[in-house]
Amino acid sequence: MPTAYAESLRILLLLSNRNPSYQTFVTTLQQQLPNTLLRSASVDELSSTPQLLEDNDVIVALGLPAAEQAALQSNLPMLSVFVPQAAYNHLLEKINSPARSNQMGVIYLNQPLARQVDFITALLPRQHKIGVLYSATANVEWRILREELKLHGSSLIVQEVQSDERLFNQLENLLSQADVLLAMPDNALYSSSNVRNILLSTYRFGVPVIGFSPSYVNAGAVAAIFASPEQIAQQASLFIQQAHSSGHWNSAQYADTFSIALNTPIARSLALSLPSEVEIRQRMNKSARSNHD
Repeated sequence: MPTAYAESLRILLLLSNRNPSYQTFVTTLQQQLPNTLLRSASVDELSSTPQLLEDNDVIVALGLPAAEQAALQSNLPMLSVFVPQAAYNHLLEKINSPARSNQMGVIYLNQPLARQVDFITALLPRQHKIGVLYSATANVEWRILREELKLHGSSLIVQEVQSDERLFNQLENLLSQADVLLAMPDNALYSSSNVRNILLSTYRFGVPVIGFSPSYVNAGAVAAIFASPEQIAQQASLFIQQAHSSGHWNSAQYADTFSIALNTPIARSLALSLPSEVEIRQRMNKSARSNHD
């Protein structure tokens, strides 16, 4: 429920590009904060018109390029969304300024590891060897991921990719050992030019892919767990109101709520029978409770 806290705020929504998901976020945030002055601009517009940063109280950066621009070119309080945790951590290292970081908050694009593992286990309870492909720039908390998988009787198989030239050889090495490929937000690997071929390789090996956005499911992943633009916008509105009220912007959050996308035809072609979304959520809730008792 929108409060009076943010009514006098002037918020600049800085977009990395004109992604439809970003437009949905903007529309939903405006609905959540109806009495707030929201303006939007792209990073391209900011490059040619830097004065766009003026006359604002807060910046909401959508995507990594926007987050970098806002962090480096402004001292205003800011909230980053649609940014993976690893990329955000690299940004903080690049800034290397506690004073600036103290004015920066984030709602991560990726799901918490425990939730991802609960999802895989609920979705594919018979698959226990979980493979992860990663680049040198990845910043995955491997110990936590291994421990979460171990709680479910599963194991982790990892494969680093040293170069684009070696991507598919190393992917095939991983697929020869894994039951499932868990895709992480890693632009060095899962670029728009690579995704289709990665999915074709996994399909050829009969290994289902768990993605982190509905676009992966549309492209051929078996399933994905993600926060929708509407869900992120709802959480962002609360974040902004609370931060503006308290003056505390330096907070990193995962999405509180999540959505599930399933690709039943691909699952069927891989001889997999997927539970319904309702059943998946029930299993995840049960798993989360048992692991925290």
